[in-house]
Amino acid sequence: VAVLKGSGVAGAAQKEADKLTELGMKVVHVGNAPGNEKLGKTQVYQLPAGKEKTATKDKFKELYGSVSSDSSKYSLNVDAQFIVVVGTGS
Repeated sequence: VAVLKGSGVAGAAQKEADKLTELGMKVVHVGNAPGNEKLGKTQVYQLPAGKEKTATKDKFKELYGSVSSDSSKYSLNVDAQFIVVVGTGS
């Protein structure tokens, strides 16, 4: 899992990454959303599309409400199958 800050709040991505780690997920990257993007709600994207991790996807749906496969605006060079972009309303 890669966790990006999309809230403008310092430390928000690391706090969310710590929470996901406590839930047993492997966080491989913590950083900022491109262009300091600001989101009102936390968004989850699955990468690469078609590589199904059903249990993880279901957990993200439970935590955040949905998982999108349209991750085209996030091109990270990390070994992650999901990107969590932390918004202001987490």
